[in-house]
Amino acid sequence: MRFPSLGVFASPPKSLCALVVVTLVLAFLTQFASAQQTLGAITGTVTDPSGAVVSDANVKAVNTETNLEVAARTKANGGFVIPDLPAGTYRVTVTKDGFKTETHTKILVSGNRTATVDTTLVVGSISATVEVNAVPLMNQVDTTIGYVVDTQTIETTPLGTGSFTQLAILSPGVHADFLGGGGANTGLGNQAIFANGNRDTSNSFSLNGVSTNNLFNGNSTSQVGENRFVLNTGENFGAGGTIQTSTSVYGAIGQALPTPPPDAIQEIAVNSSQYDATQGNNSGAHISVLTKSGTNEVHGSLWEQWQNSDMNATPYFYNAAGINPVTNRPYLPRPFVNRNAFGGTIGGAIIKDKLFYFGSYQGVHIADAEASTKDVTVPLGLTDDRSSQGIVNMIQATYGQTITSSQINSAASQILNAKLPNGQYLIPSAQYNATQAVTLGYDAIVQGPDTQARVNQGIASIDYVLSSKDRLSARYYIQSNPTNNPFGAVGSLLGFAQQLSAGSQVFSLANSVVLSPNLTWEQHVGFTRLRAYANTTKAFTASSVGISLPGAATFPDFSISASDPTISAGLEFGPSTSFGDGGMVQNQWEYGTSASWVKGKHILSVGTTWDHTQLNILNNNTNTDTLDFQTFLDFVEGNLHGGNEFVGSAHRYYRSNTLGTYINDNFKMRKNLTVTAGLRWDIDGPLSEKYGLLTGFDPSKYSYVQCTVGGVPADPALTEYNGGTCDSGTDAITGSGLVIARNNKTGATAGANNSLMKNHQWGFAPRIGIAWSPMSKLTVRAGYGMYFDRGELFSYLSPSAGSGFNGPFGVTLAPPFVQPISVAQGATLSQPFGTTLPPPPPATGAAFLAYLPNLQQTACGFPGCWPSGNLYGPFLSGGYDINNKLPYTQNWTLDLQPTTHRHTDECGERADQFLRRYHSAIPGFRTDLYERIRGQCADPRTLSRVRHELSVV
Repeated sequence: MRFPSLGVFASPPKSLCALVVVTLVLAFLTQFASAQQTLGAITGTVTDPSGAVVSDANVKAVNTETNLEVAARTKANGGFVIPDLPAGTYRVTVTKDGFKTETHTKILVSGNRTATVDTTLVVGSISATVEVNAVPLMNQVDTTIGYVVDTQTIETTPLGTGSFTQLAILSPGVHADFLGGGGANTGLGNQAIFANGNRDTSNSFSLNGVSTNNLFNGNSTSQVGENRFVLNTGENFGAGGTIQTSTSVYGAIGQALPTPPPDAIQEIAVNSSQYDATQGNNSGAHISVLTKSGTNEVHGSLWEQWQNSDMNATPYFYNAAGINPVTNRPYLPRPFVNRNAFGGTIGGAIIKDKLFYFGSYQGVHIADAEASTKDVTVPLGLTDDRSSQGIVNMIQATYGQTITSSQINSAASQILNAKLPNGQYLIPSAQYNATQAVTLGYDAIVQGPDTQARVNQGIASIDYVLSSKDRLSARYYIQSNPTNNPFGAVGSLLGFAQQLSAGSQVFSLANSVVLSPNLTWEQHVGFTRLRAYANTTKAFTASSVGISLPGAATFPDFSISASDPTISAGLEFGPSTSFGDGGMVQNQWEYGTSASWVKGKHILSVGTTWDHTQLNILNNNTNTDTLDFQTFLDFVEGNLHGGNEFVGSAHRYYRSNTLGTYINDNFKMRKNLTVTAGLRWDIDGPLSEKYGLLTGFDPSKYSYVQCTVGGVPADPALTEYNGGTCDSGTDAITGSGLVIARNNKTGATAGANNSLMKNHQWGFAPRIGIAWSPMSKLTVRAGYGMYFDRGELFSYLSPSAGSGFNGPFGVTLAPPFVQPISVAQGATLSQPFGTTLPPPPPATGAAFLAYLPNLQQTACGFPGCWPSGNLYGPFLSGGYDINNKLPYTQNWTLDLQPTTHRHTDECGERADQFLRRYHSAIPGFRTDLYERIRGQCADPRTLSRVRHELSVV
């Protein structure tokens, strides 16, 4: 039989042979990584009324929604295991000659979890049935510390923005940042998650078993929601202290995280610690999301959720701004916000018991004024009179200094007179007097159009049961969620709107095969694409305001350190050089295979998973210049304090292969004691760059000859200051320490490899844990494990702030592949960098060494002092440490999980009351009905169903 829609053969013998060959080839010829498990298991022990074990009993598990049936037999110790079951609710039936048949009707199986179903058979005819409706609430087998959020909890828990990350805090040891709101600046509402002291970049995410980790920085947040930490990566502080991150590639990186709508999610598993050897590569929480599947019954939903600001309170810091005495209205009125989420799901069977489908769509439309309100500081004397005399008057009123019209730079005058399409000045006039401005910390408010977010999310899935021993499933998820903000990532003036184009796609194809009653095999392939790219529009060109820039440079980024002498604030406007026009696109291919073998009291698991990742950094900020001024007076006169321009390409195409392979043994020593032991080998492959544009620093290759004067060691800075010179051949850098990757075609360093790493980036991680139930109401978990982590590539590859380039992968703007240029001494705003750009620097170690200024040239501080071809001065750079060792954590855990039957007892008492009340009205009342209804009370959520059943009997 051919299954055309997936393009694969569905005939078990042929497909099995092909998969065996493919798996063996990939297992030996590729590298691997880790992924979350999507399948669960059922285990238990069967005994007779005396407590003796019952061997060779038949155990059958049937999915109540798809009729998938899997069978097993109890071993000599009375135990059984049914592994690799799709998540869902199962009916478990135990039969044995000489005993009544026992059926457990509500066994919940979760991905990467084992449900315990212990059974005591009653002597009697096999045709008689004992039905148990209780839901086992205790997991007495798994050693993992974590939490599984099921469908009902997801659907009934109120979420601020609908993001599954808000449910992660239900797991022990996990907490998250506060939700920053529900507006466009919050986007999808994904939160930064911290597990047991690990960084928020150390977590692992997966969707339907496929890794969705982001190598760019690993974070999950859609917004920096608090002032606890704010990195210099493009955040902009707006009115009321709002941190604008809606269009920051770093601060809103969680916008690229696949975030299915709650109605389409079947379960969320958060493993916070002590997970076994089947999981690895990250030391934080492992967060797995499974989307729903179709069932034999057609089911679906439609929803719309509309929210606006009519019922909102004014934010605290908006109120703190006070009342404008002129207008008698708040300086910062309550910001408008409108959020509309709508969508639906549909699922059912194409072929009953065989072929199932599921689909989902959600749209979210957000309009938000809070992120579109900026406070601005301009000179208090700036008015709408922008004539030459008006500008002279402004300088006199603000600085108490008289200048002439001839001192006004032509480009500065044109910028001050530049108007936006709506007729407003680009640089607004002051709106408050000095007293008000000092109190507020600014003297003008700029209100732009509402920030807009438009989210579209879709899911399509197919599940095919070829037989009870062979299952195939395919999932596809797509998400597009661009955000448009009228302000740039760092600017506070209109005219430079920025869009963050974010989204993701995830495809998975999984196959599970029962090779024998004791051996199962699961394999999957997957593809993930994540993107977050910021693009800035420019209402003006450099030439339109009288600025002459060489090359293809666009309107520059202006920074004025002190806009007014009475207010300690500056003014910045224009496109951001910290990824105002750039971002990342990540493509990841994954293959994984695992086998589970039940041998006596042991469940042995082995597996490997491989990920090949392309992390493409698209950095177009080489076209954006920066111009710095100390005061607004300097800006008016065109006197530059600094500035930068770049020559060369800043795009980088990083590649990485990661692997995780493991062996794990789940040993049920006794009925109430399980020991899990395993060994994992993680390889977090280092980055290489497709074209060899990768550098590092090797201290052993750096050498410097100390400055001497007349043979006596001297300080080259003092020598420069005193007008002297160092002796010939001294104060000389003879070895730069720069190393260039081997696959660079022009400047590779001899002996280097493609990644430049000198140490292996792998490690062996042992894990051991126990799950012990000394009594029915208590489970004790304890264990130890090592957990390796890739580390934070963002930190390694982002130079510290300063010298014109920093922020997300600012290393792509660093020498020797990109040549930075500083404004020349005495350069003016009208022509800051001359008329012609020099050619891109030759990317070789020798050329780089020739560019390096020695200490005396560095002390001089001007381009005329630096070596020929160096138009920047001392180099600030960043890079991956070539001696890096893979970081890891060690985890010791002792966890007590008690459970009470308060809900059960209360429910049972109410059931007793109902039964006594309806006893006379129930014809043929039977004890088994009483027990069945009381059994439902083990699940506290079924009280309503108990009432319903009693009311209709």
